[in-house]
Amino acid sequence: MLLTLVQLICWVVFIYLGISALYLFISALAGRIIPSKRYISSPEKKRIAVLLPTYKEDAIIVHSALMAKKHNYPADKFEVYVAADSIKPETIQKLRAIPVQVLEVSFEKSSKARSLNQLLNSIPVGAYDVALVLDADNVMLEGCMESINAAFQSGYKAVQVHRTSKNKNTTSAVLDSLSEEVNNHMYRRGVRALGFSSALIGSGMAFEFEKLKEVYNKPGILGNPACDREVDFEITCAGIVIEFIDNAIVLDEKVGSQQVFERQRTRWLESQIIHLRLFFKDTGWANADKALLE
Repeated sequence: MLLTLVQLICWVVFIYLGISALYLFISALAGRIIPSKRYISSPEKKRIAVLLPTYKEDAIIVHSALMAKKHNYPADKFEVYVAADSIKPETIQKLRAIPVQVLEVSFEKSSKARSLNQLLNSIPVGAYDVALVLDADNVMLEGCMESINAAFQSGYKAVQVHRTSKNKNTTSAVLDSLSEEVNNHMYRRGVRALGFSSALIGSGMAFEFEKLKEVYNKPGILGNPACDREVDFEITCAGIVIEFIDNAIVLDEKVGSQQVFERQRTRWLESQIIHLRLFFKDTGWANADKALLE
């Protein structure tokens, strides 16, 4: 009897792992043989708010904000907003001289979600059609916002662009770069080729402005160590397909040491555990926010 039970468990695990491996193989193959849709330009322009939350990143935020402000998209159709958390006064002065819009924020427990919440609620209702979220070290390559605009003009309400490595100067950075490109291929390029939603990364992602504001006004998201997972969850629940724009490039600074790489992966694992609790909570989806706060 015990042997039969063990065999049954082994078969269940084997079938589960086999289906998972088959899914990844099909996704990888689809991403290889089915070309991604390319977005270039559209005569109609969406109004875009570029959101840059930053925490103690004085060394890089001025350059990132300047590059965003200089991006080749009609100047009257976008603005750059920086949520400055624990940023030095001289850095804030430099940001305002670019000029970009700076919102000084301070929290008992800082988080990217709290900064985005404050930014989104500080912008007047109806001022923008699209909110584009970047990290403090991100730099958009030429045509990025044009491609995002073209995707929204085509009817999409959420998009993830192709985030790729800015640096490969250490072994940890190379490993991080390889990991991101594998994920881009299977979980974004491949799944879109199969007709499913792209996975979000956390930056280089754009949404209908009011929808993103609605998501970041949910209390449970504010303390989430990886709030993009919660955004992914809420967008999926709303029945919105997330497009992947392969030819819209955002450069991202990769981790420079093994210690930082380990801390980053630990934080991601923590976020996955939080969302496993969310899916399996006995009280159902309505208490998702409560599950995140516990």
